[in-house]
Amino acid sequence: MCSAEIVSEIKDYDAFQLIEIATFDAFLNVHSDIKEITSSFLKLNNKKQNQLSHDPLKTSIPLMQSILDQIENHHFLVFEKDDEIYKELEFLNRSKLMHIQLNDIKEKYVYIIISDFQRLIAI
Repeated sequence: MCSAEIVSEIKDYDAFQLIEIATFDAFLNVHSDIKEITSSFLKLNNKKQNQLSHDPLKTSIPLMQSILDQIENHHFLVFEKDDEIYKELEFLNRSKLMHIQLNDIKEKYVYIIISDFQRLIAI
């Protein structure tokens, strides 16, 4: 699904994967449906895509989430260090409800938690 040269790191957990994204271009290669969605559904042209590639990555989080919400059979959460989702994950770690390597979360990166519904049902 993901290319190691584009995405810095993918960590596999029981019910999900945690994907580290360094650039908007890397985001476009996280899932096979993303490029199709950005071009057809959102009509994201090359000029706008190029602009997004040069903007700080965190400004694209709402756009990324809306793109990922179009992909069926998977659930995605897009977050960065110290945002609301990150704080919820810290709480879940402290509560021992799940375990995520939050110490490895870096500033200026965006992270995507991806889980398909079959993996969630199996847990």
